[in-house]
Amino acid sequence: TCQSGYTRTQATVSLPCGNVSYYMCKPNGLTPIDPDDCATLFCPSTQWGAVSGGVEKRTVQTKDWENCTCVKSTEYRCGAGYYQNGTIKCNGMMSPDGTQSYICFGCKVCPSSEDDIAGTSAAGSDSITSCYIPSGTTGSNTTGTFTYTGDSYYCN
Repeated sequence: TCQSGYTRTQATVSLPCGNVSYYMCKPNGLTPIDPDDCATLFCPSTQWGAVSGGVEKRTVQTKDWENCTCVKSTEYRCGAGYYQNGTIKCNGMMSPDGTQSYICFGCKVCPSSEDDIAGTSAAGSDSITSCYIPSGTTGSNTTGTFTYTGDSYYCN
């Protein structure tokens, strides 16, 4: 059943494997949306892109079948070489020339080894223990030259 002010409407979508019928609640007085138009509605999401402070963001769009619209949301994560340390927050600022920029917090750079070899991590890492020095990395110190023969992860 639909709430007051709405009419229950049956619609059918043609799919490669057959037809699917479903019911929608449509506001009274509006022209029903053609289900075939909604089936072809494209709601693209963006790829991950760097923002600032090791933070990456993307816009995700999902299809709202009832209203035949795209619903946008923004997701944040830490980029490669960083790990999440608290809640990720980004503050937008507008420069005098109209350019939007962001200052973001919540991601920390992976620590380096005693020999100053930079640690790394996969994008989306949520713990310092996700940071590591990759296998095959070479370095040197006062005792000589060395090569990591396996991934060396940070531990608490």
